[in-house]
Amino acid sequence: MDGKSNGIGYSEKDNVVITDDVFRTVENNTMKGKFESCFGKKRSLVFRIALLALILLIVILLIIIVCSYDSSINGQLKIMNEQASESQKHGVEELDNLKTKVTDLSDSMGKMCTMCSVGWHTIGASCYYVSEEMRSWDEAQDECNKVNSFLVKIKDRNESDSLNALINRGRYYWIGLRRDAIDIHIWKWTDGTEVTFTNWGVNEPNFQLLHQHCGALTKGAWDDRICENVWRYICEKNRYC
Repeated sequence: MDGKSNGIGYSEKDNVVITDDVFRTVENNTMKGKFESCFGKKRSLVFRIALLALILLIVILLIIIVCSYDSSINGQLKIMNEQASESQKHGVEELDNLKTKVTDLSDSMGKMCTMCSVGWHTIGASCYYVSEEMRSWDEAQDECNKVNSFLVKIKDRNESDSLNALINRGRYYWIGLRRDAIDIHIWKWTDGTEVTFTNWGVNEPNFQLLHQHCGALTKGAWDDRICENVWRYICEKNRYC
């Protein structure tokens, strides 16, 4: 080859220069690729670290928010419990004050309502009349009704003992006790209530001859008797003021 081709001249020197430029370009591109590759790895690592830090920060903030919310709820519950306890305490105090007022009023009424009619005896909040006249059970009830009273209803031991102190224990006195018209084994007072407190004598009521339907008081205890028998009786009515 004579150094010329297609009208363009070149030499071996030119060929060497061109070759060096090409290698420099390739080398520069290679270094740039390495730099960019290294920088890209560093940027990826920094991004991951930043992302983890952000996630950690969010988690911490959520924990702080939850703890603050729980603390707030617990504080509100504590306040509500304290208020409820105070309200309950106040309610108990008011109830105690009301009971005291009722007791005082009852005592005052008891002092004011001390008078029973002539011939009547005072026991608690009632007046009692112990008759000397003799009547059947139904007649005795009628006599009590005439004076706005009823055959005595003995409600507890204290009342029973107080009445026993007023009567002659060797006599019979009608009380407001009678067998139920449907079930003869049930005893009721004249107001229709069933007996709760009882003071029957030994082996009483014995329902002798199947005719003893009415209750009487004798010798400090109760006895079932025939309603048509005539005995003395005891009337009861509320005290008046």
